[in-house]
Parts: sequence; C-alpha cells; structure tokens
Amino acid sequence: MLESLVKSIENTFTQFTLGRLLYIIFVIVFLGGSVYLYNDSTGYTLYGKIDNKISALERLHNLEKNGIKESEDLLPLYNDVINDLKNTDNTISFISQYRNEIAKVTSATVLMLFFVIYGVVGMLKGTEGSSATFAGALIFTIILAVPSWFVPVISGSIWLTSGILLVLQTAILVFITKKYGD
Repeated sequence: MLESLVKSIENTFTQFTLGRLLYIIFVIVFLGGSVYLYNDSTGYTLYGKIDNKISALERLHNLEKNGIKESEDLLPLYNDVINDLKNTDNTISFISQYRNEIAKVTSATVLMLFFVIYGVVGMLKGTEGSSATFAGALIFTIILAVPSWFVPVISGSIWLTSGILLVLQTAILVFITKKYGD
C-alpha cells in the first residue's frame, strides 16, 4: 500500500492532473487530521507534561522530607531546580511565539514546496527543465508565504484560516495550470 501511495505522489509531479493533486491534498489532510484527533482524544502530549510535573513534585517533596533544606551544599541546587521548574512555562521559543504565523505560511505554501522538492530532485538527477521548475516554484512559494504571514486569523480559528489559505493556494495553482499549462 505504501508503494502505491509513493507512486501516486510521484505521478502527481510527473503526470499532473487536478484529481491527483486533490488526492494528495486529501491524504495529507487525512494524516494530519488523524494525528490531531489522536492527540485531542487521548491528550498524549498534555498528559505527558502533567505526568512529568507530578513526578517532579513528588521527588521534590521527598527531598524536602529528607531534609535537603538543611544542607548548605544541596540547598542552592534545590533552589535552582525549583526556579527552573517555575520558569519553564514562561520561556518563549520561536515556534510557540509565532505558531499561528507558521501555520498560515505552511498552509499557504505546502503544495508549492512539493514542486520545490521535485525541482531539487530533478536537478540532482540531471533532468532537463528542473532548474526552471525549482526556481519558479521557489519564487511562487515566496510570493505566497510573505502575504500569508500577515493575514489575520479569521474568526479566531487558525484551522479555518489555514484551510482558506490552502484552498486559495490550490485555486491559484489550478488557475495557473489551466491558463498557462500545455
């Protein structure tokens, strides 16, 4: 089954049709939705965080019961651990700070990124015209990515916004293919 999926993805690039493109979009949405629903229904990542915090609290409580606060050598280390645990939630990484923007850019450029990858693979194989495919797809990816960063989140839902951007990207791609394709 995996071999037929890989073959159909390859055919999307070598023998492009709207049906194949929609099939690939369906597979990606299905797989992504499955992962999201699994995490949403099981709370796998949420419960993992809670479990780690409870485990840390239990160990810290045991250390207090064993008199760690009375040891001059261990007390500074104990206080550092407590401060690190308090500040864990306050650290801001690039991904968490710009999570919505990254989701919007990804949904607005995902199809074109496949063509960028196809161009790179073609260039590595020495296929004629691959560099033009790569350059065109890369420029088009940038053209789609920059405005999507600034698109506001519609109705407070990043999923709705990402879905609209994905549909818009697909419509633009289909329009260009129909108008300028062979």
